[in-house]
Amino acid sequence: VLLGDLGIAQTPSTDLPGADAAEQLPDSLRPDDFGAEEITATNTTLEQLQVADWLGPLAPVALSPFFGMACLSAFAIWGGDWMSGNSLLAAAGPLKNEVVFGTFVVLTLLTSLPRMTKVSKPFAQAMDQLEAYSVIIILIVIKLFGASGSADVEAPIANVQFASFSITTDGLLAIAMAINLFVINSVKFFFEVLIWLTPIPAIDALFEVCNKLLCLGLMSLYAFSPTLATIVNLLLLTAALLIFRWANRRLTYYRTMLLDPILALVWKSYGHPSQDSFIAFARDGEPLVAKSRWRLTRTDGSWHAQRLGWLGITANEKHALKSTPEIHRGWIIHTLATSIEDGTPVHFHFSRRFDADLSGWANHLGLNLLERETSPQDTAAARAEFG
Repeated sequence: VLLGDLGIAQTPSTDLPGADAAEQLPDSLRPDDFGAEEITATNTTLEQLQVADWLGPLAPVALSPFFGMACLSAFAIWGGDWMSGNSLLAAAGPLKNEVVFGTFVVLTLLTSLPRMTKVSKPFAQAMDQLEAYSVIIILIVIKLFGASGSADVEAPIANVQFASFSITTDGLLAIAMAINLFVINSVKFFFEVLIWLTPIPAIDALFEVCNKLLCLGLMSLYAFSPTLATIVNLLLLTAALLIFRWANRRLTYYRTMLLDPILALVWKSYGHPSQDSFIAFARDGEPLVAKSRWRLTRTDGSWHAQRLGWLGITANEKHALKSTPEIHRGWIIHTLATSIEDGTPVHFHFSRRFDADLSGWANHLGLNLLERETSPQDTAAARAEFG
């Protein structure tokens, strides 16, 4: 107004930034677009992307669940300021407690000492699976509730879309943690069983000590660098996945052969099934996969074998048995000799579940029961039955 009263013309300047400079910015860079919700969501996403803090300790925890949790609790209590950047230990309030640490130490002793001898190891191995699953639940609870309770401002939940359904990133990470622990622990459990079957007394204690030392070393690596620990964990997970199916078939085989006779003694009806079918395992590698599980069923006087997959789910592979199966008695397990539709001879192993009345069971199913033959090869055959 003053310049107009003085008669001075006004010429807009294009060299200096004016009020319309914000209008020349791209829409994605306008200041009004950065609200409190967007900033909070960005910070939440960055925190959730720190997966190394959660995936790093999974390998040592899978190798020795209670001992690994004791190490995590010790780091959370006495780690000091150099552990403050770790999301797991920062959010794991329950672990920062001396009583919790002492509890995990006691549980470690109760579950580890029985593994030192072959007599008490079966009980310890039975508890091993409960130990692994309980630790999976503990870690998932710490992840889901610890992370949500640490947020001062309620932030939008980040979702990952899969076709027609979505899942939160915390839920996806929890599933990945559970799978990671389950796979590595299952493979470790298989080698525990092999160690137990090996007739060397001190090897059980040696294996347990090495397992604890490896767990402590990996957990120390995690305390030093979660990123390096995550890389090691992914390498161990990859190796475990490569042999998981092979190990799981043999683990199911050994568990069935060892537990079936015990269950038949405790549960009488288990040793006298009423169905015209039973479970057997392929002995040979060709044409059937070695140690694969099959259900042998008699229908209208003929036999067929149906392969069982994961959790007993029926697979697509099915064979008609051309000849009547013959039972060869064994010292530890029994062998079933027959042939499939193209005439290829195959052999199955089955447990001593039916030994209370093996001849009556065989007559009921129409199986040929051959008496055990004594020969110089019997001792070697008995040692090789599990192989």
